[in-house]
Amino acid sequence: GAPGALGEAGLLAVKKGGDYNDGHSRDEYFPLGLASYAQMLHVKVLRLVSFARNPREANFEGVRDTLLDAINYASFAADWLGRNK
Repeated sequence: GAPGALGEAGLLAVKKGGDYNDGHSRDEYFPLGLASYAQMLHVKVLRLVSFARNPREANFEGVRDTLLDAINYASFAADWLGRNK
């Protein structure tokens, strides 16, 4: 069966990570630490709110894509916190 949303988000993170695999660490993409992750989560929540207020077909990333990205950014932030106690 399907991996479920968490599994799907994990697979998506691995696939997207390949697009950014240019020798830079994730920390370089999020130089402000928790503030960087919070900003990305904020952007995803704003997009979700926009869809909720005005349901429509997306040209690119739809509601489910937005939610999967939010799962990943939240997990990246939790990972960062675990490494930076």
